[in-house]
Amino acid sequence: MPTLGRNLKRLTESHGLPAVLDQLGDALRARKIPESEVSFRELAQSFLGDDWPVKLGRYSARTLEAGDAVDASAFSAISGNILIDRVRDQFNSPEFIASALVETIPVTNGNLDTQREPWLSDVIPENPGALGGSDYVVEAGMPFPKTDFRANYFALAKPEKRSLGCVVTWEMLFSDRTRQALSAAGSVGKTLGLSREERILKVMFGLAGNFTASLGGGPETAYNTYYTSGGPYVNQIGTNPIDDWDSINAIEQVFANMLDPVTGKPIDVTPTALIVMPAKYYNAKIALNAPNIRQSYGTVPSGAGATTDIAAYAPNPLENNYPIYKSKYAYQLVLASVSGVAATAREFAVLADTKRAFYYREVRPLTVMQAPPGNLYEFQNDAAVAIKAIEFGVAGTQSPWHSVLSRNA
Repeated sequence: MPTLGRNLKRLTESHGLPAVLDQLGDALRARKIPESEVSFRELAQSFLGDDWPVKLGRYSARTLEAGDAVDASAFSAISGNILIDRVRDQFNSPEFIASALVETIPVTNGNLDTQREPWLSDVIPENPGALGGSDYVVEAGMPFPKTDFRANYFALAKPEKRSLGCVVTWEMLFSDRTRQALSAAGSVGKTLGLSREERILKVMFGLAGNFTASLGGGPETAYNTYYTSGGPYVNQIGTNPIDDWDSINAIEQVFANMLDPVTGKPIDVTPTALIVMPAKYYNAKIALNAPNIRQSYGTVPSGAGATTDIAAYAPNPLENNYPIYKSKYAYQLVLASVSGVAATAREFAVLADTKRAFYYREVRPLTVMQAPPGNLYEFQNDAAVAIKAIEFGVAGTQSPWHSVLSRNA
């Protein structure tokens, strides 16, 4: 028999509602309160007595006496906070990796539309010479050479607002459908969290492109996130299954050969994450962490009476132990994009300085609020407790040359 309500009633009387809400939130987040101990009906009975349905009805109509109104308000706040905590918990599921990898750009200037973000290129000499050449040499008595900073900008995408609500009806409260209510609240959080996760992953894997920029003072142009050729940058490699150290090296060589689209010089980039499909997660870990490697150089000539490989054994040559992430959500998105061909989808991987390459433009973080007494939900849906969650933002690309997409097609 749940006793949480009776305990919270005593704590509220002795310590006040704000302190109880803080302690309750901490206990819920730390998983110190089992779900089996949470009963919204028991909460209502503990705070308002056996005639709680009548008192809650009067509370909605704001006709309760002062003491009962305080108790009804405490019940409403505590039950609402339990639902709100469940929404936030599921929104921030550990399985959602993408939001922590990208740069969060808060909207602080009130612009809820597309916004052009300027930046300057590196110095471009007046008479640039070859890399490592003498383009900065100044002879005695000669004037200093002029330099130029090319004005560039990229367009931050327009944020989008998403919202879902959760309602505990009088029927759910009377029949004590607490688990159903908690499940509904968790679904609200998970749905909004998954929406954000998938939108970021689509951008990271080039499935949804929104990179629009003016490079080197040129016209504003929409670019793909990844190019194998024909673009202002080359940051995609094919026929490269993530199987061993050489496949990681192949991606690193794409970075080594990539040039800044404005200055034409090599790009200074240090990848911070390797994102792979679940089927290749352990392959990637072995490739990066194996202490030794075996390198084949061919076979012994058949005239010698053997056909075994000629091989050398050496320490793993990879110098960078990139953090590795896997995502089943990314896999399903990629799988849909390649018409369900699993052998193709499982080979997609991204190596990137993710915070330089991608962003999430956020108007405000997840906001969960409870409807006040006398709200429209109560009138239209016969609701005892109602909450809504809002997520407001958009994913985008800001520097695609800090990311490389690897695939096997």
